Amino acid sequence: MGSAALISSAIALILLVIVAYFLVGTTLTTAEIVGSALDDKVQIQEIRMKTSIDITDLNMGAGDSVLNLLIENTGDEIISDFTHFDVYIVSNSSPYEPEYIPKWEKEGISPDLIHAGQLDPGEVMNISVETTSRPLWVQVTTANGVSTSRYV
Repeated sequence: MGSAALISSAIALILLVIVAYFLVGTTLTTAEIVGSALDDKVQIQEIRMKTSIDITDLNMGAGDSVLNLLIENTGDEIISDFTHFDVYIVSNSSPYEPEYIPKWEKEGISPDLIHAGQLDPGEVMNISVETTSRPLWVQVTTANGVSTSRYV
């Protein structure tokens, strides 16, 4: 009887050590993942703080259906993700509701000498936006959430 209690105590102690090892390992792994996520968040916020754009000029194209915008990179970061740019327009037909424009065209970047196809600091990108009615206000937002707006 005494040896059975000793064996069961030894097995319980081994199981307790295994569970403790598993819990400590899980805690350390979780702490590492959270720390890495916080580092990524800080890096994204630093990039966002260095990003700045400005609508330097805008005009209506032929027949008041195309709005041309000149967007200058006034920040310190290179902007290259144009697929996630968002354009919003407030027009006479919807004076209180911004209309999301899913389709707009990048006409070109000037001067595009360094990092071809990317909007470097100091460069200006020309985009054209098709509208159904004359816009009153336009907003352009980058992929990381930095935006600029202007009255037409």
